[in-house]
Amino acid sequence: MPTQKEIGKKIKELRLSNNISQERFGKRVGISGKSVSAYENGICTPSIKVMEAISNIYGDNLFSSINRDTILSKISALKLQLKDLEDTLKEGLSL
Repeated sequence: MPTQKEIGKKIKELRLSNNISQERFGKRVGISGKSVSAYENGICTPSIKVMEAISNIYGDNLFSSINRDTILSKISALKLQLKDLEDTLKEGLSL
């Protein structure tokens, strides 16, 4: 899976190749120009929904290396780990 910086670089390259501002790019995708800036600078990662919107609007499958099933699987695993931690914390409080 690409890193935040790699995703940001791809977004910036796509935006510049279309010769538009961060604000205009974001408006077309449904996000703010500040969000586009944060993505481009690797400060945060866009959601899958935003990445799909970018790909659909700009006709470029930038994020083909991101496997939705893999991400959903990782989310499920994290939820299980959080549940285990919560259970452990509850047990510790009842002692």
